[in-house]
Amino acid sequence: MLRTTATAMVLGLGLTLTPIGAALAAAGGNRVPVEASGVFDVHDLCPFPVHIEAHVVGASTTAPQPGGGSIVRTHLVEDDVYSADGHSVGGTYTFNIQVTLDADGNVIAGYQSGTIVRVPLPTGEVFQVEGRLNSLTAQTDYFFAPDHGVSKNRDALCAYLGS
Repeated sequence: MLRTTATAMVLGLGLTLTPIGAALAAAGGNRVPVEASGVFDVHDLCPFPVHIEAHVVGASTTAPQPGGGSIVRTHLVEDDVYSADGHSVGGTYTFNIQVTLDADGNVIAGYQSGTIVRVPLPTGEVFQVEGRLNSLTAQTDYFFAPDHGVSKNRDALCAYLGS
């Protein structure tokens, strides 16, 4: 489920929660626990495919908006394991997703913010993406650069996984 929903689940599990948020808003839910897992391969993070196993836990809150529609805010803790060529590294981090829905339940905006991904490497470096990312307009298989913020040590991640 996770890899195939809403724009191919482009940064970890972030966008996967868009359909969940839409369902919660339609049902009028408020402060609903969220837990999801997924396994998928990305092809534009490194020069070779990277296998990712991801698991998130958190909660979503739905706030109705004047004139219809709603905003779904989700706070998550994600655990990831990145693997390639017999090497694996993992990390745990916390981030937020905000999805805006129109009166018909259609997604009209979606953003991730905070530590979007964080994976410590055995070399002492950390592959990290921090900031704010427009999840709906991404044109890549994997988000490794936020719209506002910083991305660092992608090359170090790929060097470790490919060694």
